[in-house]
Formats: sequence, C-alpha cells, structure tokens
Amino acid sequence: MLMAKLSVLKRLFAYLWQDHKLKLLVAIFCVIVSNFALIAVSYALKIMLDNYILPMIQAKSLDFTNFYKFIAYLASLFLAGAIANYWYNKLLIICGLKIQKALRLTLFKHMQALPLAYFDKNPSGNIMSLYSNDIENIQSFYTQAISSLFLNSIQVLITVCIMFSMSPILTAISLGFVLIMFFVSRYIGAWSSKYFSVRQAALADLTGLIEEQFAGLRVIKTFNHEKASLAKFTQVNNYLNTCEIKATASSQTIRPIIRNLGDLQFIITAIIGCLLITKQISSLSIGSLAAYLNLSRSFTTPFMELAQLFNTIMLALAGAERIFNTLAIEPEVDQGKLEKLPENATIELRNLCFAYISGKPVLHNLNLTAKAGHKIAFVGATGAGKTTITNLLNRFYEVPAASIFYGGIDIKQFKKSALRSSLSIVLQDTNLFSGSIRENIRYGNLLASDAEVVQAARLAMADSFISHLPNGYDTIISGDMSEISEGQAQLLAIARAMLAKTPILILDEATSNIDLRTERLVQMGLDNLMQGKTVFIIAHRLSTVKNCEQIIVLDHGQVVEQGTHAELLNKHGTYHDLYTGKLEMA
Repeated sequence: MLMAKLSVLKRLFAYLWQDHKLKLLVAIFCVIVSNFALIAVSYALKIMLDNYILPMIQAKSLDFTNFYKFIAYLASLFLAGAIANYWYNKLLIICGLKIQKALRLTLFKHMQALPLAYFDKNPSGNIMSLYSNDIENIQSFYTQAISSLFLNSIQVLITVCIMFSMSPILTAISLGFVLIMFFVSRYIGAWSSKYFSVRQAALADLTGLIEEQFAGLRVIKTFNHEKASLAKFTQVNNYLNTCEIKATASSQTIRPIIRNLGDLQFIITAIIGCLLITKQISSLSIGSLAAYLNLSRSFTTPFMELAQLFNTIMLALAGAERIFNTLAIEPEVDQGKLEKLPENATIELRNLCFAYISGKPVLHNLNLTAKAGHKIAFVGATGAGKTTITNLLNRFYEVPAASIFYGGIDIKQFKKSALRSSLSIVLQDTNLFSGSIRENIRYGNLLASDAEVVQAARLAMADSFISHLPNGYDTIISGDMSEISEGQAQLLAIARAMLAKTPILILDEATSNIDLRTERLVQMGLDNLMQGKTVFIIAHRLSTVKNCEQIIVLDHGQVVEQGTHAELLNKHGTYHDLYTGKLEMA
C-alpha cells in the first residue's frame, strides 16, 4: 500500500517537473531567498541580544553608530522575504491550476478513446467525481501541500546547517526527534491511506446517486417514491460519513503527536543549552542560544505544518490513484486502414456471435445480407439482440474478425472514423446538447451553412415548430430538453441525421412514445431521411416496418424468422403472432 502511494506521489511530482520546470526553478530560488531572510532575522536576533539588549541590561555604555543601519538591514530582510514568499506561492498556484487543466484534458481525451464497455460498467456520477472531487483534491495538493513541502524542506536543510554550525550537540538532539517524527508519520500514513481510498470511492458513489435521483425525479414523484429515494440517499450518505470519520480520525492522530514531539524537543534543547552555557561546556552565548532556539522552532515547525496538511495529501493521493487507474485502462485499438467505405456497399453478417460478458453470448450465428438502398427491420422481444446488432454495425463494440462485411471487406479493415462518418443514428431516447437548435442540427455536419441547416429541418418536418419558437433556430435548449417536447426532439434528431447525408441509417425505435400527430410528422421526416439509404430499423410498432425489404425476427440472439411482411404473415409463425397481438414484444 505504502509503495503504491509513493509511486503515485512520484508521478504527481513528475507532472510538476516535466511541464513547469522553469516556474519550479524560479519558485525554488524564491524559497531559498525567503529562507535565508528568515535565518538572517534569527541571526540578527543574536546580534541584537549580544550587542544591544544585554549591554543595556548590564548598564554598559552602548555604541548606537550602526544601530540604525542594523534596523534598516533587518527591515530589508523582512521585505525581501515577503516578496520572495509572494512570488513563490503565486508560481506554485499557477502551476497547480495549469496541471489541473491539463489533467482534465488528458482524462477527457483518454475517456473519449475508451470502449463503451467502460461506460456501461461505471455510473456517470462516478465518472463525474473524477473531474470534480478527485482533480480538485490534486489541485489542492499542488497549491497547498507542495507549496508547504518545498518551502519547509528547504527551510529545514538551511536551518539544520546553521544550527549545526552553532551547536553540533543540540543539533544531534534535534535530529533525533526528527527521526521519531518521520517514523511516526510513515506509520500513520500507511495506516490511514486505505481509509482515504475508500472515502473517495464512497464520495463517487454518492455523486452518482445524486445525479441518478435528480435525473429520474419525475419518475420518483410520479410513483410517490420520495421516501424510498430519501432512505437510499441517507444510507449512502451515512456510509460516506462513516468513511470520512475513519479517514479523518486516523489522519488527525499525527497532528498532536508531531506538535508534542516538537514542544518536547524545544524544552529539552533549551534545558541542555542552558546547562552547556552554565557548565561552560560550549562556546554558546545567551544570544546564540536564543537564536538557536528560534531556529529550532523554524526547524520543527515545518513538520507541524505538514501534519496539518496530511488530510490534503492523503485525499490527493487517493484521487490521483483513481485517475491514474482510469488512465491505465487500454483505449480502443483501431487497426483499420481504409478511409472510405465502398459506394453502394452490400452489408453482410456472417455467423456473427457476440457477448458483452465472456461466456454469456447475446447473439448466436447471425447471417444477413442487406443490399444497398434496402430497409432491414429487426423485431423481437426486449433483450432479443436488436440494439446489439446496430451497436456492432458501427463498431461501438468489437466483433470477431470475418463477422461483418461492407462491400465484401471485413469491417475491421476500415478506420472507425471512416465507418462512423458513413452512418447516422436516430434514437428513441434523443440526445441533444445544451445550446441553440441550430447548433444541435449542425452537429450532423459542423461545416454546414445556415441554409443547409434550415433545408435539413424542412425535410425532417421540424421547420414548422422551430419557426414558431420565440427565437427560431437560435432558441436555446438545455440538456434535459425541457423547452421542447419529446416528439420535437426526435424531429431535431432526424434533421441532424438528414444534414449528415450518410449512405447508411440506423433507426432505433424512433417512433415510440410520441403522440399520433407528431408520429405522422416523424414518419414523414423519416421517409424523407430514408430515401436512397441502406436502413436498419428497430421498432416496437410493426406498422412502421411493413415496407421493409427484409424483416428479421429475433429471439434470444437467434434468427427465428426472416422475410418480407407478407411472407412472414403467411408463415403464421412468431411474426404473425406479434403482428396480430397474440405475442407481446416488450
């Protein structure tokens, strides 16, 4: 566990050194200046005591010739230290924020390349927690913990050298206490780190639950499940609270221990220092001892400050571990080389088998030939494998070699970008993005002109409702699409697919869950959209697939019937029973 945390810590330092080397070097220089100023002030204390304060107490005559120069020198030290400290903190804050930005970008780019299976297994709230909680904790590590670590490390090194030159005996005692502090910190760190990892995972679960509950708030209210929702939230929230208490309690034990060790070191050093002076064992003066004790405070204070930042460090390490584990997941490998699909390509499925989980196949030896321009419909009960087939046609999931062919060429020979630029999808659950209606339609072709956007909307039968909106095509819609109806959202999805002008189209239950009037508009838009395209249709309403060249009836991943609407009705089999209502598809 400890070695794993050290590996994460090393990687966090690598981010700082590799990308911000110059800023880091300047910051270190500022730290050195700041620390020398601090130590010089401590040395000035010795001079003031020996040359001015003690002689004044002893009623000796004083020479104030250099006193005012000394005061000016002292003031300049304070000013130099303050300026150096300001720039040191500013530079490290800038580095921390830039690393935070770069890490978000790296994580986002990596996630874009991950297979869909990753997103199937991980709730969106857990993923969002990486970008918010975990990266924020890392940013705090750079702006707070690293700042303190560099400042205090250099302060300790410089201070111990000065202390050793003043009194090797007292310094040896101080170093003995430092060793005790080190081993105590190491033990507590190894003990508490596991609690912080569990705490971050619990926080991600809570974030996911909150997102899920508010996304489904209408359903919760419809079924009067507010109490059940609250009970579930309370359970997860209580677990997180338990994890936080364990993590915080385990880490906070370090603070009183380090503080008490520091106080004990100061007391013992002061007592032994006084004995050395009174017994004349050492050449220490009273001023030197006062300066030494002041330095010894500067020597142990960094350990106390690091103890106070222990939580910040542990949270950052736990968050960084989660992020680095995500970055370690292998992205999708695209070995395809062909950059364009053949025109008017026939699409073939040859003995296609597929399983999301090894050993649990969802498709069994599927065979299908779809000629260019034909419409192919998949029907069957929920879980029959309809959507899985469409997911494989655009390689959202990898298929075995020699299973799917475009124009006689294995699907794996094509680049994914080439394959997906030839496919459009219209889903029942339409995904629109926050922004204007114009921007959402243009998502089908980012290079399209405004005129092309309007033309696509007209062909999709969406222009009429858009024109009646207060701001027309510039109407802003939110991610939850509360400004428009579900049917209107489908019309926009059709317009988006229309603008893409792809030769292949996938309609996934595109006419379900909308009113009859809107369904007619959607069907008219779809008729326009399907012209001249190879179309794969999944629908629960069999009336929408009568005109398909082929209808594939699926049952538990196997083809049980295949043919035209008329042919399948004449067979009086599964399709006939589905069409006449003897069987249900849902």
